[in-house]
Amino acid sequence: MLLPTASMAGQGVGVGSPVYILGYPAAIFDPRNVSPVLRVGVISTDPQEGFNFNQELRRTMHFPEHIDGFLLDANIYPGSSGSLVVSAPDSCNCNAQGQTHRVFILGIVSGSIPIFDASLNSYSRIGLGMVYSADTIRQVLDGFAKPVIEPQKPKK
Repeated sequence: MLLPTASMAGQGVGVGSPVYILGYPAAIFDPRNVSPVLRVGVISTDPQEGFNFNQELRRTMHFPEHIDGFLLDANIYPGSSGSLVVSAPDSCNCNAQGQTHRVFILGIVSGSIPIFDASLNSYSRIGLGMVYSADTIRQVLDGFAKPVIEPQKPKK
């Protein structure tokens, strides 16, 4: 289900694509079933390019210079980190050729981007979120060491 960045264009995923965000923003959940909250958003930057933060954001927010991912315009709040970002199927759940649209995991939210509001002398959230790509998720998963199971020697 992880959609590699190189395959996004072929699946019609790019700037302006609608997405779903599944998570627990601000720890909001229904204690009866612990289901995640579904929210909607739009990919705001080219996911195939990654994103480079400007020097001011790196200095004031301690953001990295580059992320292998994209920015997302959605209701992203503290607590949204770790939320899955998935492709949103179209309304008829099929493409122009009549093929069923698969839902793909595009990435994972890593945080929200605040702005400094000089009139209030404070930071506020503007709804933009940082998303690490499915490629990054795959690299992390592949980085876990696979256990080596030694065959048991018979006892003498």
